Amino acid sequence: MSDRKERCLKNCCRVIFVLYLLFLTKIILFKYRGFAATLHGILAGGLSGFRSYNIVPFRSILEFAKLMLDGYFSRSFDNLVGNILVFAPLGYFLPLLHKKCRDWKRVASLAFLVSVSFEVLQYVLYLGSADVDDVLLNLSGALAGFLFFRGIERRTDKKLARRYAATIGLSAIGFLAAGYVAVAYFGLMFGIPDPGSQGGLSAEGSVQPGEWASDGQVGVISEGGQDGFDSEADEAQTDAAETDGAEVNEAETDAVKTDEADEAETDAAKTDEADEAEADGTEVNEAETDAAQTDEAKADKAEGNKAGSEEAFAMYGMIMELLDSGVVINRVKEEDLGNGKGVASINLEEPDAQTVYLTENTNYAWKDIYDVNGDKVEIREAAKEDLEIDRNIDIKGYRADGKFYAAEITIENFLF
Repeated sequence: MSDRKERCLKNCCRVIFVLYLLFLTKIILFKYRGFAATLHGILAGGLSGFRSYNIVPFRSILEFAKLMLDGYFSRSFDNLVGNILVFAPLGYFLPLLHKKCRDWKRVASLAFLVSVSFEVLQYVLYLGSADVDDVLLNLSGALAGFLFFRGIERRTDKKLARRYAATIGLSAIGFLAAGYVAVAYFGLMFGIPDPGSQGGLSAEGSVQPGEWASDGQVGVISEGGQDGFDSEADEAQTDAAETDGAEVNEAETDAVKTDEADEAETDAAKTDEADEAEADGTEVNEAETDAAQTDEAKADKAEGNKAGSEEAFAMYGMIMELLDSGVVINRVKEEDLGNGKGVASINLEEPDAQTVYLTENTNYAWKDIYDVNGDKVEIREAAKEDLEIDRNIDIKGYRADGKFYAAEITIENFLF
C-alpha cells in the first residue's frame, strides 16, 4: 500500500515538473509572441521582431544593481531575483525525480544547457534578448534549488512518500505565488491586460507612453483601432483628397454649363438674328462667370496645397544610422493577430528604413521604462547627442516637400 502511494505521489510530482517546464518555456520564449504566431512565422519564412544580445558577463547585473542604489529597488530586484527563482525548481526536481542527477555538477551542467538553449532561441527566433547574465543568474537559481532539495532530503530521510508530499505542497504555494506575480507584473504577456495600465496600442493606433517593451513589443489593439502609425497624416491626406474631389466636381459643373451655353447659342441662331444677339450677350456673361469660377477653383486648389504642404505624423522605430542632418530609423510594423490583439515588430533583415530630418527646433526627451506594462516611467530632458544606433525612438513631427521633419523625439530606455 505504501509503495502504491509512493508511486502515485511521484507521478504527481512528474506532472508538476512538466507543468513547470511549460510555464518556464512560456515566460521565457513566448511571453510577447505566442507559439502559434512564432510557428506561422517560421513556416512562412517571415520571422521578425526585436532582438539583442549581451556577451559581457555582469554588465546587466551591474546596471540593475546601480538602479537599485538609485532608488529603483523593486523593479531591479524583481529582474535579478526573478531570473534566479525561475530556475530554482529545475535544480530541485532533477535530483528529486532522477537519482543520476543527485550530483551538483550534473545539475549545473543540465541547467546551463537549458538556459543557453533558451537564450539562443530567443535571439534566433526574434523572441527577445540573449544575455550571458541571464545564464549566470539561471545557473545560480538551479544550484539554489539543488541545495534546497538536499535540505528536504535530510529532513525526510528515506521516507520518499513524505518527500513527494512536501514537494506537492511547496509546488502549490509556488504556483500560486508565480501566478500572482505573472498577473501583477506580466499580465500582457499572458493576454491579461491590467485595467490601470497604459500599455498597448491605443485605439488611434499611435504610440502612447509606456506601451512598448524591448522584446517583441506586443500591445493590445482595440477593435476600433486604425492601421499604421501615421493617423494624423492619413487624416490630412483624406482632407486633401476631399478637396481634390470638390475641385473635380466644380470642373465638371463648369463643363456642363459651357455645353448648355453652346446649345442655347445654336438654338438662338436658328430662331432669328435678334435672339442670336441676345444669346451672344448671354454667352459673354456665362463665359465671365465660368472664368470667375475657374479662378475660384484655382485659388481653392492653391489653398489646399498650402494647407497640405505640412502634414503631421507620428513614427516609432529603432535608429539604424545617424546623419548630420537627421536619423535613419527602421520603422515598427504592425500585425493584427485577431481577437483584439496585435504585435508590433521590427524586421532586422528587411528593414523598413525611413529618413527623418532634424531641425534647430527639434525637442528631445529621454524616457526610462521600468516595467513591461509601462506603469512606471520617468521622463527627463535629452539632447541630440543622446541619439544612438539601436535606440528605440518615438517621433512626432510634420511632412513637407516629401520629407519627414521631427518636432519631438522621445528616446526610450527599457530597464526591465
